[in-house]
Amino acid sequence: MSKRRAFAAALVLCLLPAVPVRAAESGVTVTVQDGYSCDYGVDVPFTHSERTGSYTFALYPGEAVSGAPEVTAAVEITAAKQVNVHLPLRYDLAGPSTWTLQVTAHVAPGREAFDREGRSTSTFTTAPTCGCPAGTAGAYYVGSGTAASPYRIGSQAQLAHMQSHLGASLRLENDLVLSGSWISVGTFTGVFDGGGHIISGLRSTTGGLFSVVSGSDARVKNVTINQPVISASYYMQAPNKTHNYAAGGIVNRLSSGAQLLDCTVSGADIIVDGANSSYGETFSTVGAVAGWAEYSSLLRCKAVGGTVAGTSKSQTYLGGIVGLSYDCTFAECLSSAGFGASTGPNGIATGGIVGAEYYASTLNIFQNCHWTNPAGAIGWGLGGGLNVVPNTDESFGNSQVSSIG
Repeated sequence: MSKRRAFAAALVLCLLPAVPVRAAESGVTVTVQDGYSCDYGVDVPFTHSERTGSYTFALYPGEAVSGAPEVTAAVEITAAKQVNVHLPLRYDLAGPSTWTLQVTAHVAPGREAFDREGRSTSTFTTAPTCGCPAGTAGAYYVGSGTAASPYRIGSQAQLAHMQSHLGASLRLENDLVLSGSWISVGTFTGVFDGGGHIISGLRSTTGGLFSVVSGSDARVKNVTINQPVISASYYMQAPNKTHNYAAGGIVNRLSSGAQLLDCTVSGADIIVDGANSSYGETFSTVGAVAGWAEYSSLLRCKAVGGTVAGTSKSQTYLGGIVGLSYDCTFAECLSSAGFGASTGPNGIATGGIVGAEYYASTLNIFQNCHWTNPAGAIGWGLGGGLNVVPNTDESFGNSQVSSIG
């Protein structure tokens, strides 16, 4: 009787970066067992044996095959060439983790007298997918930074690491409680999706979550900043060469076609001190959501309670949503923000949505916006008027209300 031979296919001992769920390659069928699922995982480069195309792939946490596997899948391969077998895997997206892959090759029907099952194992550690060296603080371990495959953020270090990928698409995967002093990110030109999550504990002397969000492709959406404490701002020189200090819970300055969508700031404590600037004349512009906005859009943004305040050597602009803006669209924005003690030798403008409009020729558009305090959506319209409620031309449906839910 001939001796049966054990066999296993060639298993490449390096794994490809984590990728989101996608269509299986031609000639590969992967059936994950026990209902296990994850919208990211690993690709295993694999060439099957000429004697079988039937395998079981199992992934174990750690450096050995021990205990129950995290995921098991039946894999059938008919392709003659090397293929990538995609396995869903809930590994740590915030840092490296080590796994052991065991592949079992099953005997093909009709070859029971000649072959027996064989196994191959390999151990690997997940690596950054963002091009950063292993060990880089805050490196991303899931995604490629594109719209289809955003970098996944699961820690404060990864949130701060946005500074190294300012044009990327990123998505927050869980609530975060920040510690220490936050340094505002920017200039950001990519897409940040908060995934409906809450960021708490933001304490900053540089302003909000972002310093600048700019560009027609730039988006910040679906995020809540809870009880930020901001005691300084982003410095900018305005088009008329005046010196301005701007701060907001989401972003200090929004510009050039950028958008904020479904962003909420709750219980903010924001103050900008421009009175002690080294410049001879300063303006301070403070909003619960954004400090300064130009040629941009804010859609369904919300400020719940909290206080904004400022000091300056000239004028101070305070807004429930934005301190000062021009040529922006505000749609379905809500604010119940309050206004703290402020100074401005040449005037203080306070508005339920916007503290002041900057240019008479490039006014904002307001649609279905509501606020609790003060009387007008705009505190000071540079095109004329105080406590303005714009409900003409493209603006409509705006009103002061008694409360914001």
